[in-house]
Amino acid sequence: MPAAEYERNVFINCPFDNAYAPIFEAIVFAVHDAGFRPKCARERLDSSEIRLQKILNLISESRFSIHDLSRTELDDSNQLPRFNMPFELGIDVGCKTYSQAHKDKSFLIFESERYRFQKYISDIAGQDIQQHSATWPEHACPEEGRDGSVASRDLLYSPVAQTQFLLTSSLKVPQS
Repeated sequence: MPAAEYERNVFINCPFDNAYAPIFEAIVFAVHDAGFRPKCARERLDSSEIRLQKILNLISESRFSIHDLSRTELDDSNQLPRFNMPFELGIDVGCKTYSQAHKDKSFLIFESERYRFQKYISDIAGQDIQQHSATWPEHACPEEGRDGSVASRDLLYSPVAQTQFLLTSSLKVPQS
């Protein structure tokens, strides 16, 4: 993969259910709007490709990644948790740790409740986990202030705002 593509790619590790779709679309928008290329397992729907290999390739091809752990919860039907998102985060951490070519990887990790991750994946307690609400658009829509201005503390903590901050504040935005 050309270095220029690696520098622009952002792997998105999140749920793909209908309830999460507005957050996923907002993250994709924010990544694209910041001049980067969103990448996720859904981009290639080739049933002959082994899913884990596809994820490994996407992680390896992406300097940046967004991991949303907010849906690590018990499934209603079988009462077992879905650990796909923490598993993919672990793969990404391993890629950064053990591959000299990937030492520059950077992650943004989301969770819906502050410190909840410590109950099921305490080994990442040293990471800067960003909290967001599990609800979308009500939480992310600004409310009109008393003076008529649009302001919302919660907007600052939305996945869009945090994604844009990660991609534009400390990183050089790629030139188109």
